[in-house]
Amino acid sequence: MRRSLLDKVAPFVFVVGLLLLAFGYGFYAARESLFPASTLNHAEESARGIWEAYIRPPPFDRPGRAGTPNESQAITHLADRVADGVTLVVGYRPEGFGAWIVDAKGNILHRWNATFSQVFGNKAPQLQYQARDITIAWHGVHMYPNGDLLFNFQDNSFPFGSGLVKLDKDSNVVWRLDRNTHHAVTVGDDGSIWVAAHQYRPDGVPGVRGLEPWYYEDEALKVSPDGKVLDETSILKAFAERPGAFTVTYDGRTDVKQSDPTHLNDVEPLPAAWAAQFPQFAAGDLLVSLRNMNMLAVIDPVTKLVKWEMSGLFVQQHDADFLPNGHIMVYDNQGGDPACGGTRILEIDPVSQSVVWRYDGCGEKPFFSATRGMQTVLPNGNVLTIEPHGGRILEVTHDDPSRLVWEYYNVVGVVDGVPHVGLITHAERFRTEDLTFLAGPTS
Repeated sequence: MRRSLLDKVAPFVFVVGLLLLAFGYGFYAARESLFPASTLNHAEESARGIWEAYIRPPPFDRPGRAGTPNESQAITHLADRVADGVTLVVGYRPEGFGAWIVDAKGNILHRWNATFSQVFGNKAPQLQYQARDITIAWHGVHMYPNGDLLFNFQDNSFPFGSGLVKLDKDSNVVWRLDRNTHHAVTVGDDGSIWVAAHQYRPDGVPGVRGLEPWYYEDEALKVSPDGKVLDETSILKAFAERPGAFTVTYDGRTDVKQSDPTHLNDVEPLPAAWAAQFPQFAAGDLLVSLRNMNMLAVIDPVTKLVKWEMSGLFVQQHDADFLPNGHIMVYDNQGGDPACGGTRILEIDPVSQSVVWRYDGCGEKPFFSATRGMQTVLPNGNVLTIEPHGGRILEVTHDDPSRLVWEYYNVVGVVDGVPHVGLITHAERFRTEDLTFLAGPTS
């Protein structure tokens, strides 16, 4: 009887033992990057790419928070404090991504529309997996006075940086750049374009310490006004003299497994007219925002090395801007008080590394976006910013405390009585007289 019981139990114990051994080796192999960890990582990335490209629903439509109106509209709170001009809005609508201009009352004055496949075709050479058009966002925009629009396609393809394009005022393609560009674009003093980009590095980058492949290597690209790459700066290599930058593991190890170690989301050169206010920097130095390091850094574009860095005041930040008064403004996604929403706009003195002004929604409406975000200072001193996933644009005063003076909601429909909002990735105010293309017929 006892032998019979052992005979029955033995196969079960054997199988459980094999499973435990396999699990133990799998854990150790993943930790030490032994076979078959690399193969499994590539398989995981392939599965993720298929999910994002062909199966996942469009992630840009969400229920609005309490107080969201049932249709797109502008709401003025302090009419005498609103900055003059019209507002460029970039965001998601039921028909897909696009851009449009609204006046202070929310009336649409002009539109741009273009899908990724219309611009790059169905087999874009810079992508390994190409997502459906409806899931590829517009992100990072610069509008020229004649109505030309410069922006990145981004998200859900693999790599997620999908390409830079310039459209004219009628949404015709002027040029395109087949690189994995993403996030913000900035036009410098000389008309050259600075944009974030990355490369998929399945085997890593020689000389870069502390990172286990695969991962993205972020780059700052300098692009000519006609769409040609003039220069490239590796963000990973910019930290060559700072070997501790990528080794934060919170244990005794010094190697990091992270597919997106820096997550560069902004590159901005210091304008020559403001350089005297930043004696620690030089005109043309590059201010970069590295979201996954919770860090801002300044890179010398000649040596291509980091010369200054700052962290600790913000979490998962976006859109670092030089200001003409010698300060830096940044969109702090997750460093704010959760009772006020959790997101803040910070103005920081880079010398003392102290916060000199903030807007966090406290006392007004909750202000929160876990990802994305940008802001700009208006001529009257107000700050225009966005709550991307709330589908909202805000204009606030630079007072202490700040006050909400104007809002715009991008409402895409009402579902079961709840208004749904479309993602907003960019908003910018322009003087009407500076936009020469608005003098003609609008669409």
